[in-house]
Amino acid sequence: MADKPWKKHERETARLLGGQRHRVTGLERGAAPDVEHNQLSIECKHREKIPKWMKNAMDQAEASIKNPEQVPIVVIHEKNQRRENDLILMKMKHFKQISWWEEDG
Repeated sequence: MADKPWKKHERETARLLGGQRHRVTGLERGAAPDVEHNQLSIECKHREKIPKWMKNAMDQAEASIKNPEQVPIVVIHEKNQRRENDLILMKMKHFKQISWWEEDG
């Protein structure tokens, strides 16, 4: 039987980031990351479509790059919330280029 899309997404994310997919049982839900990794706590989400505004914001960040050392990100802020809780959105290919990243996980 073929993997469900969300399971395939978890497995591929683990492969790309050098981690291992954690098979979560019903009792563990929320207590363990989707992908086990030494440096990261990885939760995977698979959706039919990513909101267009997110894609447009990423396109804008990429279009404004001034030099090849820059990494495009989108900072998402919720009204009346603390800035330390803002979310950072970036593409996998850019995440893997960050200098602290170790390919072997």
